Amino acid sequence: MPLAVRGPLAGQPPFDVVCFGENSLDFAATGDLGSLLSTSKQPLSGFSMQPGGQAATAAVGAARLGCRTRYVGVFGDDDFGRRVAGAVTAAGVDLVSIERSGVPSRVAIALIDRQSGERRILEHRHRDLALALDEVPLAAICRGRVLITDATDLRASIHAARAAREAGMDVVVDVDRVEDHVDELLTLATVVIVAEEFPAALTNIASLDEALDHLHLRFRPLLTVVTRGARGSVARADGGRLETPAFAVQAVDTTGAGDAFRAGFVAAWLRLPSGGPLDTLMQYANAAGALSCQTTGAQAGLPDWAATEALVTSSGVHQSK
Repeated sequence: MPLAVRGPLAGQPPFDVVCFGENSLDFAATGDLGSLLSTSKQPLSGFSMQPGGQAATAAVGAARLGCRTRYVGVFGDDDFGRRVAGAVTAAGVDLVSIERSGVPSRVAIALIDRQSGERRILEHRHRDLALALDEVPLAAICRGRVLITDATDLRASIHAARAAREAGMDVVVDVDRVEDHVDELLTLATVVIVAEEFPAALTNIASLDEALDHLHLRFRPLLTVVTRGARGSVARADGGRLETPAFAVQAVDTTGAGDAFRAGFVAAWLRLPSGGPLDTLMQYANAAGALSCQTTGAQAGLPDWAATEALVTSSGVHQSK
């Protein structure tokens, strides 16, 4: 019998998805990463400024996939922040912006290998972009069926996730590093989606399968998922484990692929009936992540529902309604 997971909690709040967390202006530089540290100067094959950030990209991704989406985040009062905020609203996302006077917005440098599309990120986020707990706009956050939150401002994310669960929302978390109190956020998650390196870093268990089992049994979410890039994803539910291969695409830039994966998962989760098959959910998530890699920039290649569904159904997976 195929693995299945229930759909998000019922109801008709104003938004399907609320995303809370990081936004960024990314400086995307494409070149030969293999020789980056071996030469003092080298030409780039491409350079551009792109909107990004984990939660902001997930919000734009969910909106392109047809979800009623809100993004809640902190911006500096500079041109970089205004550019990123403009990209969020242009995608049809309802924006709740908290602006910090005299504080620079988050920036990142994405060094992208022109052969593989793999990237390395250098980031700077001013400490004054962090929110005190009484600044977290819980009334704006608790207005959807699903909350997607990252762990960039960890205490604020824990506060938001706790309020969302109390309000009856499902919570999808995006955690990419181990730090104090990260357990609190994982305990509040309905769905945990992490990169391949995270389970071993948290559990000190080298085997991915064993570390994934440990993570799932420790925090008891509905679903625990590990993204593996070109090797697809592995999901663990109470009923067992499911490995889903990636879709083969020509990767130009893998920046934001994990955020696209989360958006694809949540969009499919919202569209499928309660108890939808897990393999279909993972196919849609993998497809959204793969399609996002075909264009430079975290948000430029985020696919719509039609493109995502076309890739899934071309692989022989049953089309959802």
